[in-house]
Amino acid sequence: MVSKSEKAVITKAEINKVLIELQPLSLPAKAYNLDIKEDNYSSLNQLVKIPKNAKGDLLSFKGSFIVGNRTLFLFINEDKARTDKSNYSLLIEKTDELTWDGKGAIYDGKGVLFQSLPIWEEVIHRFLKIHKLIVSLHPKHPWTLYKKVMSNFEIPQKQVYVGGYPQWQINDIDFRQLKNLNFLLEYQLTDGSFFIFFFEDCLTKEIVTITQKG
Repeated sequence: MVSKSEKAVITKAEINKVLIELQPLSLPAKAYNLDIKEDNYSSLNQLVKIPKNAKGDLLSFKGSFIVGNRTLFLFINEDKARTDKSNYSLLIEKTDELTWDGKGAIYDGKGVLFQSLPIWEEVIHRFLKIHKLIVSLHPKHPWTLYKKVMSNFEIPQKQVYVGGYPQWQINDIDFRQLKNLNFLLEYQLTDGSFFIFFFEDCLTKEIVTITQKG
């Protein structure tokens, strides 16, 4: 591969061929902007135990998101999240067991549905068939071809992404470590300087987090 040059000539036929092969990989996801005005801990306490950080301070409630038959409850203290991982937490409860009316939370009706695809680096490491196809179609500029293909999938610019594929900011991920992890949610701090990716370990069911700077 020469470089990620934008001077490459990409044909419509090449784009369509890759699109056909990518369709089975696309996953439904939802994007949200948070608009909670207050924490409403009294209602939350009826459902989940509000997490605290290492100093014993309650975490700020950011929203709840329905995924299948489960509801994800997101808590983050933004001012301390960059330096102390005890300042963010994701709790999971079965939706059909919840009785709370949802005041102060964000549910699927406020999310924007879109089709999610992996970033180029993840294609290289995890989806070898697609990678080989793209390289065979455009050996000098495979990344540019993939970028053109991705332009057919609009990703809403929001603060939270639920489901789909993580949209990594920096190519420093060892994808082998993600083998047994199920991606749940991506959260961007309000100023866009820090990203938190939440996963569920398929074996232990524990929540695993990975962070990146913006």
